Amino acid sequence: MKDSMKSAFELLKNNGRFQLAKILEKCGEMPVIEYSQKLYDYPVPCQLEPELLQAFQIEFERLEFAGPELGKILTDLEQNRILQTSTHLTASEGPTFFAIHWLASLGLPSQNSYLIGAFSGVSFSNSAWPGCLNFGPLYTVSQLLNSESPLYQELLRAEKDRGKDTGERRISLLPGTLRDALVYRAPIPERFSQILPYLCSELKSVFSETQIGSSYSRWAIQSCQNVSNRLFEHKKILYFDLNEVIAQYLQMTLTQSTHFLYRLFFDDPLQKRVLQEFGPDVPFFTAPLIKKNKVKWETLTIEKKILKGSHQQIPLTPEAIVDALGKGKVCPGIFLTFTVLSFLNGFKCLGSFEQIEYLTQFKEKWQRLGLLDQQTIENVKTDGLTTGRFLDEGGMPVFPLDVILGTEWRVDEKSRMQDLIEPLLPRLLRTG
Repeated sequence: MKDSMKSAFELLKNNGRFQLAKILEKCGEMPVIEYSQKLYDYPVPCQLEPELLQAFQIEFERLEFAGPELGKILTDLEQNRILQTSTHLTASEGPTFFAIHWLASLGLPSQNSYLIGAFSGVSFSNSAWPGCLNFGPLYTVSQLLNSESPLYQELLRAEKDRGKDTGERRISLLPGTLRDALVYRAPIPERFSQILPYLCSELKSVFSETQIGSSYSRWAIQSCQNVSNRLFEHKKILYFDLNEVIAQYLQMTLTQSTHFLYRLFFDDPLQKRVLQEFGPDVPFFTAPLIKKNKVKWETLTIEKKILKGSHQQIPLTPEAIVDALGKGKVCPGIFLTFTVLSFLNGFKCLGSFEQIEYLTQFKEKWQRLGLLDQQTIENVKTDGLTTGRFLDEGGMPVFPLDVILGTEWRVDEKSRMQDLIEPLLPRLLRTG
C-alpha cells in the first residue's frame, strides 16, 4: 500500500470518517467488480413487516406498476432486502450518482432488480440540484434548448453569471420562489411548459412533457428511469420515492398501540430513553412552510408532546400525525426512515460515505438501548458503501445527460475501488 494512501486513511479518521477509512483499508485495492459482487452477499436477518411491504406496493402502484412486474418487485424486496439509498430524488443526476449506480449494479445478480430509493426529503437548493437538468461543461444551454423557448434568454444569462464562479451547467425547471421548497410532494410548476417542449431531440427522448400541477416526484422518477435504461440497458433498474414509502408505512403503524413506533411517539418513558441516546434535537420530520412569499422547509423535533419547528407545531397524537402524513404536511426524516428500513426490517441500505457513518452510529445506539430485536440489529449491514465520481480523461466531470447528448462513456471494469473514490478525496479530506 502506498504511503500516500496510508496518509489518506489517517486523514479520513481525523475527519471523523472512520467507517470509510476502514472500508478503504480493507477493500481499496479490490477490483470494483469483486467489490460490487460482495455487496449482494447478504443473509436476510428478519421477517419483513407486512405494513412495509404494503407501503412499497402502494408506492409502486403510484408509479403505475402492476401485475407480474409488481409481483417481481415485491418479491425482490422481501427476499433480497437490499436497497440503494444514497441518491436524492432529482430530475437528472450528477457524476457521483452516476458512478454509484454503475458500481452497485456491476455485480448485481442477473435475477435481481436494482432498486433505488430516492430521498425526496431535501430542498430543491440541495447540492444535487434536484430541480434542474444537470450537465457537464462540454455543453451549453444553447445546445440543449431551442431559442424559441420563452425562457431562452433568461437561461443564457444565468449560465453566463454562473460561469463566473463554477463550471457547473444546469437548466432550472423551477421559479426562484420554489428554490428552497421540499422536493417531497412538490407539484409540477408552470415553468415546465416553457422548457420541456423546447428541449433538443436527444433530451426529449427521456424527458416527457407533463401536466402542470401533477406530481414532480413521479415525473422525476420516470425521467431518471429513462436515462438509466439507456445507460445500463442490460440491468433492471427501478427508482421510487423512499419518503413516500415511509410515510405510507407510518400511517399504518401509528394506529397500532402495540407497534414499536407507536410507543416511540406516545410512550413517554420509552421516548425519553430514545431521545437521551439519540439526542433531544433528532429531527423526526421535515415540513414545508411559506416565508416571505417563498416556499421553504424546516425540521420538526419532539418537545413536550408536540412536533415542533421554528414556525409551526403539530400535536403529538396519532390522529394529528397520521392526518399530517396523509396530507403531505410532514415528510419522514433520516432517523425514522433508516430505523424502519434497517433496524426494524433488516434492509441493507447501500449508500454514500456520509450514510455509512451515521447508519453505523444508529446501529450502535439501538444496540445500547436494547429496545429492538438484538439479533436483527447485530446482523444488519451498515457498511454498504457505494460511491465514486466519473471524470473524463481530462479530469472533467461526466454527467448522465452528457452521455445522452453524445459523450462517449468508457469505464474500466478492472479498476480498483480506490480509483473510483480518488476524485472525491479532496472533498473528503477537506483539502479542496
